[in-house]
Amino acid sequence: MAATSGRLGARLFLSVKAFAQRRPALANSITYGSILSVAEVMQQTIAGEERYDWAKVGRMAVIGGCAFGPIGYYWYRWLDKVLPGTAKLTVVKKVISDQLVSAPLFIAIFYAGSSAMEGKKDVFAELKEKFPQTFAASCCFWPIAQTFNFFFLPNHMRVVYVASVSLVWSNFLCFMKRISMHKEKDSLAVETAAQG
Repeated sequence: MAATSGRLGARLFLSVKAFAQRRPALANSITYGSILSVAEVMQQTIAGEERYDWAKVGRMAVIGGCAFGPIGYYWYRWLDKVLPGTAKLTVVKKVISDQLVSAPLFIAIFYAGSSAMEGKKDVFAELKEKFPQTFAASCCFWPIAQTFNFFFLPNHMRVVYVASVSLVWSNFLCFMKRISMHKEKDSLAVETAAQG
């Protein structure tokens, strides 16, 4: 029985790996959409929500699958073309470029995209409020992860790796998103109490 499940697991892994090599953009989109969705479910669980808000989970899937995955795939492909190789100086240039270009873009997409899908009037308000803290945390987290990425991983696995590492990062983003939502709810509760 254990040998059968071991062979099944190995075949599944090889099938996923082959799919990622054949269809890397799609594999990256599926992976990123799944990771961001799982992070939102984890945050709702940690927060002790009585019922899961599947609309929030769906919004995270859209951001991850339709934005982060495809943009990340083509970004890293372009970055490897412009800065080929894994020499130390090249990796430093890639890490700095990644942090200065893709990090602000992904943070903006996360907050503005979420706000747009939530139907907020000012889709940039939360981005303005949370960008400095989120970008500062990104500068501490991603350079280490990306150094490993650029030194050791083949091109077709880069966004899948980043998506996997980003389970931690995605939890942070969902946490930051939750903080903002609680502030809005708290403000409304205070205003309602003051009026009543």
